[in-house]
Amino acid sequence: MKKFQCVFSAQSTRSAISGFTLIELIIVTLVFGVLTSIAVPEFSSLIKSSRFNRGTDNFRSAIDFSRTTALSTSTTVAMCPSENPNAPVPACSAATEKNYEDGWIIYKDCNSNSTFDGASIICDDDHDGTDESSELLRTQIPLNDIVIESSTTTRLVFDQVGRANSLVSFNIDNDIFAYTLTVNTLGRIAFVEVP
Repeated sequence: MKKFQCVFSAQSTRSAISGFTLIELIIVTLVFGVLTSIAVPEFSSLIKSSRFNRGTDNFRSAIDFSRTTALSTSTTVAMCPSENPNAPVPACSAATEKNYEDGWIIYKDCNSNSTFDGASIICDDDHDGTDESSELLRTQIPLNDIVIESSTTTRLVFDQVGRANSLVSFNIDNDIFAYTLTVNTLGRIAFVEVP
């Protein structure tokens, strides 16, 4: 009968232990650092782009909502910038304030004075024989990484048939993009990229 003998040498024990050398760890760390330095600015740009698109979509949909509500309810609907859109009784910003990035409010303007009067003013704006009060329809909180400024008027007002009070242009931009959104007197929206 043969006897089997198991021999362990220092060499065979050493090869059974696995791991990384210091040079391998340094190389992997350098590669990771280079890839991260390339990806982080692109990711930051992606976030700004996403916020810009979301803010622009919110603003455009608010204009569409204002016009559609004016048409469907046969009342005057106004949209104005507001520095306190989440207040219990929000108010339009000063008459000279044209910046919408702090938020805005949309309301039925029952007495057509382009001011949100709340329930304190009652009138028959739709001429159906019943009195209505100015009603807050929608608010928007401040937007991040986007500037929206009207270049013509502080308030956008749609009458009972959906026409705008005047030709209104809005400059919408951030560090990366710039657009002009124009609402003509018929209430139609044009959206053009600024080169």
